[in-house]
Amino acid sequence: MLGIVVSAALGILPIAISAPFGALLMIFSGCLAWRDATNALSAQVILIVAASLALGVALTETGGADYLAKLFLAIVGGTSPTFVISGLMLLMGILTNIVSDNAAAVIGTPIALSWLLPTMCGIK
Repeated sequence: MLGIVVSAALGILPIAISAPFGALLMIFSGCLAWRDATNALSAQVILIVAASLALGVALTETGGADYLAKLFLAIVGGTSPTFVISGLMLLMGILTNIVSDNAAAVIGTPIALSWLLPTMCGIK
């Protein structure tokens, strides 16, 4: 486990590669039983993550994320940055009551980036 954490922390391997590789090493070395590893997986969590990723791809590919970003910015775009960020946080808080946290993050990221990048770069 220490090797997994160190390799990810030092940037030798990305965490997405080192964590599954480390889990496999733990199973093959006998530190972790296969049954315990499979019992730790939750089908509900896996489905939520997969559905959220699919929703994010669908919103991005269809232009829905850009539409939501433009709509949000049309409402609060001319106000202070504090108000824009507060409005975005309120929107994300409401969305997490309707869809999963992951889906809300997928929806909120393009909205935040469409406001944040032009603001930080001085582009109007």
